[in-house]
Order: sequence, then C-alpha cells, then structure tokens
Amino acid sequence: ITSIADTTICNGQTVKLRVTLTGAPGWTLGYNENSTAVTPVSGITGSNFTISRIPDGSATASSVFNYTITSLKDNNNCNAITTGMTGSRKAIVYRVPVANAGPATTEVCGPVYQLAAVPTDGSGTWTWKASTPVLAPFPTAFNSKVIIDSSFTVASKTYSFYWEEKNWNCASKDSVKVTFFNRIDSINAGKDLNIQTDDNLVRLKASPIATFETGLWSVVTGNGDFDSPTSPEVTVRN
Repeated sequence: ITSIADTTICNGQTVKLRVTLTGAPGWTLGYNENSTAVTPVSGITGSNFTISRIPDGSATASSVFNYTITSLKDNNNCNAITTGMTGSRKAIVYRVPVANAGPATTEVCGPVYQLAAVPTDGSGTWTWKASTPVLAPFPTAFNSKVIIDSSFTVASKTYSFYWEEKNWNCASKDSVKVTFFNRIDSINAGKDLNIQTDDNLVRLKASPIATFETGLWSVVTGNGDFDSPTSPEVTVRN
C-alpha cells in the first residue's frame, strides 16, 4: 500500500488506499481492516489500483482503522510472498454528532430561560442573532441560561437559539424556538374602601392594563355581582 497518506475523516466518508502491483494482470487482493479480513477484490487489471473503503466508525466518538495487505494472487495463480506485500495505512474516523437543542418550541413567562441541549459527541456551542439576547455563564454550556432584554412592551417576543456540536470537523446543528411572554410586574386593584350605601352599589377602579393583558374581578368574601368583570373600572351590585 503506497502513496496515499494516513487520513482523518468523518464517519460515512471514504478511505482511499492505493496499491501498486506487479506480475500478470488479473490480480485478486486480500486485505485487513484492523484484524478483520475484508472481502477480497478480484479482477484488478491496472498496476496502480485504488481501493475505496467506508469504515464503520459509529461505535465510539473516534475510532482508528489500520489497513494491511494479507494476500495477492495474479492471473497465473501465483501468490505473492509475505515479504513482497508491504505498506500499511491508518484512518482515524470521528463519529458525526447528532445535535439536539432540546424541545423544538417552548414558552416562558419573563425574560429568562434555561436552555436544555442534549450533548452527544465533541463540544457544543450556542449561537443566536447578534442583536438578540445574551447567555450566562458561557455559550458552550449545554444548559446555559439565556436572558433577554425585559423592557419590551409587546405581549411576547420569540427568538431562535442554535446548538452546534463539533467532533473534530464533523458537525451537526439543531435549533430551539423560545417565546418569552411579557410578565406582569405589578397589579393594583385600587384603594381599600369603607363605605355606607343605600343602593348596594360600589364603584371599583383598578390600575389600567396593557392592550395584551386581560383581567378578571372576583369576590373574595361576601357577596357581589360585577357589571363588567373583565374591566379595570367596574360597578359591584348587591
């Protein structure tokens, strides 16, 4: 085995082994992948022949495969002697990560979310659009905490976060979409009242609510009927 150097590839890619042969064309070549014999290659007519082999590197994060010639027979049924079969090649095969950024979509109340990627092979990094949020403590933690600007005045904002894993140069990327709902920072039902009334009516006035919020009045103790229970300003009867 000559010419083509040792190589490093991702699982599923091809290793090429160049073999230089002498003798009568019509060779049958046997070779090993590590200690396992590979199906012999027959009918070789050229003196410079390239074997294409896809090793199975799915068992571990990285695997080493060594290739050596074990037998060679020419068209006249002459076998090469052991000392005439020289050379070996090595391939390092890295398993391709399967990136998993966690649930595809999620919703939270407020500006904070704990990301939940599922690590596989190699190392991972979170990315996002530069103008979006920041991560803490660092973007390489699979469970990094994302914090967005909490000053937004709309009902919600949605951002996508990308988890990319690299094992050597073998890479995989997945994304999660997070919707952050604007939290209610404070609520005010109005001043407490002590009143006397002849018509059994009470007027209540809560603080205004945002256009994307809803409110609902209810009776904690006693009796009362609301003329518009979802309005901040309401009349209570009875």
